[in-house]
Amino acid sequence: MLQPNDAHRDPNIPAELLPADPFRRLASAFYDGLLLLALLMVITSGLQLLTHGRALIEGNIGLWAQAYHALLVLAITGYFQVCWTVKGQTLGMKAWSLKLLNRAGDLPSTVDVLRRLALSAPMYLLIVASILYTMRWHAPVVWEGLASIPLAIDLLWSKRASHASLVDLGSGTRIHRLPTKTR
Repeated sequence: MLQPNDAHRDPNIPAELLPADPFRRLASAFYDGLLLLALLMVITSGLQLLTHGRALIEGNIGLWAQAYHALLVLAITGYFQVCWTVKGQTLGMKAWSLKLLNRAGDLPSTVDVLRRLALSAPMYLLIVASILYTMRWHAPVVWEGLASIPLAIDLLWSKRASHASLVDLGSGTRIHRLPTKTR
């Protein structure tokens, strides 16, 4: 139960929170994935202006390629860091009425966010890597299915009585569904 006397408590959180179902979690992640893809495309396009349209690879820009990759990771991490520590919601979570809170019912700290990203990123990166592998080498689509197994296990785990995914349990945070407002 959330404690209303906590100084860091978000006043917009209702006293009774609902569990977040796997479909909403996945839909929110897909929505955020599209937004992040657009953000990374804007960053890449801006940097390609500096290279006169050449690819941002080590063969073209040398060691600056590592700085480019670090910038992309920082952009993704920054997106989640700002969204989750300020409002507890990314744009995808807002669209699907979800909110991320720590165990005490507060907005997550920087450490909470980094822990959550470290636990969840490999599952999503595995799926992205399998899609790229399939596209590049015309591999059978079965690779995407196999790469989805860790994420599927995590989402199905959240269907248990505790309504917490493995990432929720490991990071000390939890995604909640906010009640819909009636007119």
